[in-house]
Amino acid sequence: MKNCEDFMSWLKYLDVEYIDDTKWESLTKLDINDPKHWSRIIDLAMREDVAKLNAISNLAMKAVLDDLEDFPKREVKKLMDRICMPFEAPINDHIAFFRIVRQELFGSKE
Repeated sequence: MKNCEDFMSWLKYLDVEYIDDTKWESLTKLDINDPKHWSRIIDLAMREDVAKLNAISNLAMKAVLDDLEDFPKREVKKLMDRICMPFEAPINDHIAFFRIVRQELFGSKE
């Protein structure tokens, strides 16, 4: 079984403990469950920090996204319940959202 604890490395980008107030305020205006908002959420919450990763961290972060569908849903939900996100509702389909994260930040799977 894959270690879904690594997924926290992605969830931190959507957590009040990690996001600065300016990002938080901008993100509260978006809907995590509306695919039309996903690119903006990714830009605001993730793109800048991910662009600063070194090659090894970059590969590790990409691997977490590639393995996400294999993580036990119950374990992922436990992790997601540990963070406070700026959205009105919790993520309905984390796999679909993070597929787009994977595509936008790293390109399509080879």
